Amino acid sequence: MERARFGKAKIFAFGSTQSAATYLFELLIVAAIYIGLAESERLLPAINPAATPLWPPTGFVLALVLLGGYRIWPGILLGSVSPYLMAGGSLLEFGSVGISTLLAAFAGTWLIGRWSNGHQTFGTPSGIAKFAIISFAPTAMISSTIVLAGFILADKPSFSDSIVTWLTWWLADAAGTLVIAPVVVLWAMMPLRGSSKRNLLESIAVSALVSIIGIVAYSPLIGSDLISNDLNVLLPYRSLLGFLVLLP
Repeated sequence: MERARFGKAKIFAFGSTQSAATYLFELLIVAAIYIGLAESERLLPAINPAATPLWPPTGFVLALVLLGGYRIWPGILLGSVSPYLMAGGSLLEFGSVGISTLLAAFAGTWLIGRWSNGHQTFGTPSGIAKFAIISFAPTAMISSTIVLAGFILADKPSFSDSIVTWLTWWLADAAGTLVIAPVVVLWAMMPLRGSSKRNLLESIAVSALVSIIGIVAYSPLIGSDLISNDLNVLLPYRSLLGFLVLLP
């Protein structure tokens, strides 16, 4: 796939009806996956950005733009606003979400393309470091700032809580980008190879560690009679341990 660029090709230029249908099908797939990731917060509280440190759609969108270019923006916009439309959200809510998602992905893709060799950024350690920096700023900052502004104007959070809310959403967007975007980009670009026993053991170890962190930070079993009263004092703050998922 070519690196995402502005002005190199017409976004809506199709050579045939078949190519137009293929493009439409791609957009529908993008929108459907985004909606699935966004709606999964109702089933899996551990990826709810309002309270926990991971919001996958931000990283998913950045990866798609890195791989497919800016031409897939209609699918991203449709996917980002659909959950709020279905939930009966206000115009400011779904408008800010859609705009923030697109601008954050475009800004991140442009910077990675100019500073870190586009979707090849994971080919070198320096490229990985640059991607991590861009994920925190400006990608996550743009996304969380625009969304928060829309929700404040819609009278959702109080202004006094806006700093804490912004910080939480910023970390959630950054974590989602760091965790999801590399997986999608590398899966799409790397050829399939036979995995060694060492790679299998590493994958099992990482998965087990992530599961343990998730259980400690979010499991409803913790806080019941299964643990001592001394640990109950720490329960209001244990969700902060969820940020340790970035390490594995």
